[in-house]
Amino acid sequence: MPLITNPNSLASLSLDALGKCVAVVMRRMIETCTHEGAFMQNLDYQAACGRLEELLRWLPTDQVEDFTYVLIGHVNKEYATLVADGKDQVEDFTYVLIGHVNEEYATLVAGGTFRDACEEIAPLVLKSLMHPNVKKLDCIRFSHHPKISGFYKIRVCDLIYKTLPMLQGLTELGIGVANRTPRMRLEVRSFADTLQKFSSRSCEDRDVQVLADCCRKLKCLDISLSTALSDGVVEQILRFTHLEELNLFEARFISPGALRTLFDNLLDRNVVVPPIRRQRSLRPPRAEFLRVFGCSAPTVDDIISISYFTNVVSLSLSSVHNISLSPLSNLMNLTELALCMVRFEDVRDLLRRVGSRLTCLNLTEVTSMNLTYLRQWCPVVNCLHICNTDTSHLILPENWNARFNHQESDLTFPSVTTLELSIESFEVEAYVLCCVPNVTKLYLHKDLTGVTFQLFIRRVFTPRLRTLFWGSEGEITFSEDIATSKVFYDDGNTEISHIVLSNLAPGVAIEL
Repeated sequence: MPLITNPNSLASLSLDALGKCVAVVMRRMIETCTHEGAFMQNLDYQAACGRLEELLRWLPTDQVEDFTYVLIGHVNKEYATLVADGKDQVEDFTYVLIGHVNEEYATLVAGGTFRDACEEIAPLVLKSLMHPNVKKLDCIRFSHHPKISGFYKIRVCDLIYKTLPMLQGLTELGIGVANRTPRMRLEVRSFADTLQKFSSRSCEDRDVQVLADCCRKLKCLDISLSTALSDGVVEQILRFTHLEELNLFEARFISPGALRTLFDNLLDRNVVVPPIRRQRSLRPPRAEFLRVFGCSAPTVDDIISISYFTNVVSLSLSSVHNISLSPLSNLMNLTELALCMVRFEDVRDLLRRVGSRLTCLNLTEVTSMNLTYLRQWCPVVNCLHICNTDTSHLILPENWNARFNHQESDLTFPSVTTLELSIESFEVEAYVLCCVPNVTKLYLHKDLTGVTFQLFIRRVFTPRLRTLFWGSEGEITFSEDIATSKVFYDDGNTEISHIVLSNLAPGVAIEL
């Protein structure tokens, strides 16, 4: 994604200008339709969108997916502004009536003409931005493994839901947060035969029912962090027969009983096999297809059930309350482990047994986390996530502060090249950074300001750092002697600064 990586390039600036142009044209079409009356009488907006679609076919095919996020971002921003304008007009409706001003305008707004124009035209414009080669539409803004393209993804996915009926040929669909209403439905019928991966952070039970009805080839269902799920979703999940990825991580409104039903059926424990068929070759339990799995608040029996998911390579668990995870050491293929709100003493035995083969370890709000044990038991981890807001939950070596002041540590993780860090205390955060001398990609949850920015731009703790993501709006890339800082604002603007590292004098603040 060289154009996105370098927003100052001529090609990237041209793409940004194209996105703004499309957004302005969409606004003009909506305003014209609103004031002129019937849509098709005065403006053939469908033909205009068709011409836009033909124009975008000339974009470089190897980068169209990233281009799509940039263009969609501009259209979605303009759509949100138009909808907000419409709401303001409705709120002002009373004052218009009181003043007896602009009766026609009041009729227009009260009748929903402006809103209808938005709902009619904006989805068609967004659909026109989808290059024929784009088969993956991922609008989930960030994950624990951020990419520069995440900054360009839209923040609210209302318009995506309204555009889905027009899209075709998608193999992967990711939908972020949205202001769902009963009328905002998940429509996948136009690409039901091709969809293989579905991810959502605003999923509801009815969405999974639609997927189960239409998408027989679905292999991945990631509805983690969705807060509108209930026990009814389990029945729909069990209609899928060949899921390879099932993620219910942080889906906290599914009861223990429903989760138990899910496990029993995944392992086919409730299936009664006639005696005449017991010696035949039977279909394997659905659990054997699973390679990625996640859930919240598992019980002791649930942990034992998960230990039979023999082909799982990636496991995510949250809210494990005083339950030992030792049975999971049976998962011989496990290489990625994510734990949230777990006691370290409950995971110690598991890490001691499987830590030697873990390559990605994510520990979030894990109490009494001992870094010494992590180094000892997880020697080949190359991707490490430590997110403990409460510093008291970390057990550090003695005299760690003295070693931090000398920017050195005996407690090193030499294999870690990617690190996500979120710790309340900057001193503790800096000490952990001293423990990962080979890190090249770093993700900090905090905003960088003042002294902290000066330290990171100089790579005081991380001499091999190549990419730094910070907060929800910033990225710094290091290339030879140049550091490029990018700050992405909510209004769509990007501030870019280039810093020559060899010109930095010790103790001199960097002006941006």
